[in-house]
Amino acid sequence: MLKHNVIFFNYLKNNNNFVLLFLKLFLTGMRYYTYPQWYTKKRHDYNLKFLLKLKKYRYIHSRSSEYYGKLAYKYYKITLFLTALSSILSFLSTSNFINSETQTAVGISVGILAAISTMLQTLANATVNDIEIEHHKINANEFTRLIEKSTFEIKMPNEECFTDNLECQVLELLNKCKYTPPHFIL
Repeated sequence: MLKHNVIFFNYLKNNNNFVLLFLKLFLTGMRYYTYPQWYTKKRHDYNLKFLLKLKKYRYIHSRSSEYYGKLAYKYYKITLFLTALSSILSFLSTSNFINSETQTAVGISVGILAAISTMLQTLANATVNDIEIEHHKINANEFTRLIEKSTFEIKMPNEECFTDNLECQVLELLNKCKYTPPHFIL
């Protein structure tokens, strides 16, 4: 530490560039970092494997959120088109531009289109839930946060019980999300 202080004061006498000083001290500090005695090779390998597992969980939840979002968009797009088409045909069925037999046929087709649209909306509400999409997004963000935390701990460990705490947080996240991802993503 005394060596760094001497470098610091000599540097201040000669130059006023604090950014270069900071970089120099930071780089020399990184070069001389010693791992704690409790941080063994076995623990390091386990942390690396756990980091890969965290990345897998993040991938699963982000892909699930993306998949369910696209599925909801498809349902809403189709039902919007069918509702608009049935509204246009309903207007045409009441106009005097077409004869009465065609008006009856158009009226029946409006009823059929409205029934199909209602069925698709019900199916969309049953299969795709906005809350489910948000839960998967939140879990993906939480796993990203845990990945960053784990990466810092692997590079410069400072918590002896970090792995135990991380395992508890992961289990808590997995239990909190009650929605399962699609099987093709797993």
